[in-house]
Amino acid sequence: MRLLVSLLAACVLAGAATAQTLDRIVAVVGTRPILASQIDEEMVQAQAQGQTLPADSAGRMAMRRQILDRLIELEILVQQAQRDTSIKVTDQEVLDQVEQTYQNVRKQFASESDFRDQIRQARFGSVEEWRRWLADEQRRQLYAQRLIEAQRQKGKLRPIPPTEAQMREFWEQNRAQQPQRPATVSFRQIVVRPVPDSAARRRALERAESLVVELRKGADFATAAKRFSADSASAAQGGELGWFRRGVMVKEFEDVAFRIRPGEISGPVETAFGFHIIKVERTQPAEILARHVLITPDVSAGQIAIGRHLADSLHDLLASGGPAHASFDSLAKRYADPQEPKLAEDAPLTDLPPEYQKVLSSDTTLGLKAVITLGEPPRTKFVVLEVTARHHAGELARHQALRRPTAAPDLRRHKALAVAPSRPRLAVAVGDPRGIGPEVVRKALRQPLDADVRIVGGWEDGGGAPTELEAGRAAAQGIEAAARLALAGEVDAIVTGPVHKLALHTAGYRFPGVTEFLAHLAGDVPVAMMLATGRLRVVLVTTHLALRDAIATITTERVVQAGRIAVDALRRWWGVEMPRLALCALNPHAGEGGLFGDEDERVLRPAATALSAAGPLPADTVFVRALRGEFDAVLAPYHDVGMTAVKVSGFGTGVNVTLGLPFIRTSPDHGTAFDIAGKGIADAGSMRASLELAVQLASAPPPRPGA
Repeated sequence: MRLLVSLLAACVLAGAATAQTLDRIVAVVGTRPILASQIDEEMVQAQAQGQTLPADSAGRMAMRRQILDRLIELEILVQQAQRDTSIKVTDQEVLDQVEQTYQNVRKQFASESDFRDQIRQARFGSVEEWRRWLADEQRRQLYAQRLIEAQRQKGKLRPIPPTEAQMREFWEQNRAQQPQRPATVSFRQIVVRPVPDSAARRRALERAESLVVELRKGADFATAAKRFSADSASAAQGGELGWFRRGVMVKEFEDVAFRIRPGEISGPVETAFGFHIIKVERTQPAEILARHVLITPDVSAGQIAIGRHLADSLHDLLASGGPAHASFDSLAKRYADPQEPKLAEDAPLTDLPPEYQKVLSSDTTLGLKAVITLGEPPRTKFVVLEVTARHHAGELARHQALRRPTAAPDLRRHKALAVAPSRPRLAVAVGDPRGIGPEVVRKALRQPLDADVRIVGGWEDGGGAPTELEAGRAAAQGIEAAARLALAGEVDAIVTGPVHKLALHTAGYRFPGVTEFLAHLAGDVPVAMMLATGRLRVVLVTTHLALRDAIATITTERVVQAGRIAVDALRRWWGVEMPRLALCALNPHAGEGGLFGDEDERVLRPAATALSAAGPLPADTVFVRALRGEFDAVLAPYHDVGMTAVKVSGFGTGVNVTLGLPFIRTSPDHGTAFDIAGKGIADAGSMRASLELAVQLASAPPPRPGA
């Protein structure tokens, strides 16, 4: 985001820096000149992003040379890509990127006038002129990226590891820009947490059980949380924990929270923190919004004294050398609080709690330290700590600068439920093993993806190609496996490869398509199929039906159901607070007042009214208006009408999204392509787009309650 915000600022600063100087050509690539002002703008933009520019003329000259080399390399790539007829960059792709940049920059300004003032200060005559400049820059970047990707896929572009001499030269050139190394310490620890006795645990359980009774009778949950919960952070918010996925809370808590229905009050759930009473407010794919009340058993002074005695005993045992079986690791495994980190590597001393800093600052030797007391009763803990390494503050050595830094363990936090968040988790079913599914999955995953991916399905029998029945069964089992992982909360989204519907039927899976198959696996929930490419989103009211059957099937109720599913998905997954829907007409010219059929007025118009949607609008204009940004989604009554609009708008980049499921599911918008399977020429663009959209939707921040 800083890059986007600095985009205009850099132009303003560059304008101020070069307004009094005459521009000049510093290089020519082919027939395109590179100007000195371009280098100035690159330097100012780097400065706007926080980079320190060299103070001496030699350093600035070297930096200008590096920028010029980079601009020349980019221009060579762009010109080569433009000559390569196999590399395509569509106008729609460019417009999508420009629109996204525009929206991200625009929202940084409080008003339209402030935004336009900044545009003028950046020496652009209008917003449209700035957008045209963005479009040119984006098109050039896409051409360069596509050329590099194509060369890499052909095996013509391989990474060349730098030599030791090159690494040393780079280090010396950039040494002054490296940050200073803070004083760090590495240690291992045994954190002893005093535990309540059985009587205190029993009293806490009885309190929790009596509170459950009152809550189930109708007592206000938020009020009870504020009054009784020992989790002070959430208690102030009425027990509100926010939206979370599996892997964020402790297992015992999640096992219950993801099982109960919205509005249901759980019984007491015991974790290491105490007894929780859980209420789920809302659910969405792979996430829940919940509250809790935490009842903790009292820890008496006697139990705290027992904890201190244990810590002292462990310290003395380690200090004396003890028996061979009493190693630090074995004692930590047996006595340490499992919720606390046991190791810290190169943790900055200033990032540690004050209690640690006090001990480690006064004693700079390695080895066992005095027992550290953390916190006040009744939340006191005791730490047996052994320092294994120390590094004084100073300049980083080359090997340290190249090593990924290690963060200090989170030792300051109050005991809480949350654990470290993880990347989105995807399950990818490759589809029919005879088709291009396995190939496009492999190709799409060659580029880095900010997600943890698990491949399911496929064909591994060494006896040859699968029969139609075997292929259908393998594809269906892959889809089932992915869906089970999503329903169990073990993945955040699934991506499915293309399948052959006849093979699925032959294997006994008699569903019109994967959308209906997944709806059945999820409990026969109502679903809708969305096709998305760039700015165009099309939701199909009917899917795999013959034309005569589709017309007979379209009812006002069916259209309204598809529309409501679409509105809910646009709000939850895409963050569109007030979705704008359009309803595509069924007949030519929306029936022309009944001249070409009455279905549009009789069936579709009441549905549009119920959904507050525009239409029914003729198919020859509604999709164009959506591409221009007038609508967030279009409801298409017939499969091929909506599918054709998507394919023409973004062939090779379309994504199928199933709406209404309790998890995210995307897939490419193409079929098995048996005619080119195994030839290595399949285009992975749609599969890559499916993976990226799944990551985007799984990573999107949860909507605000009531949004």
